[in-house]
Amino acid sequence: MKKRADGRYQRKITLPDGTQKHVYGTSPAEVNRKAKEIERAFETGIDLSRPHDRRTDKK
Repeated sequence: MKKRADGRYQRKITLPDGTQKHVYGTSPAEVNRKAKEIERAFETGIDLSRPHDRRTDKK
């Protein structure tokens, strides 16, 4: 994990199928929590191949 120039933290994880994902957060704990969520989602069979569309989050 590294701290970026903008103050956020970044971690690269490799999933069992070889796919690499970058995880960002404002603290190391947040990055680790998000990384674990991605790993659990992969294990349950959720398709992570498509990038997250942030536009759908707005309400």
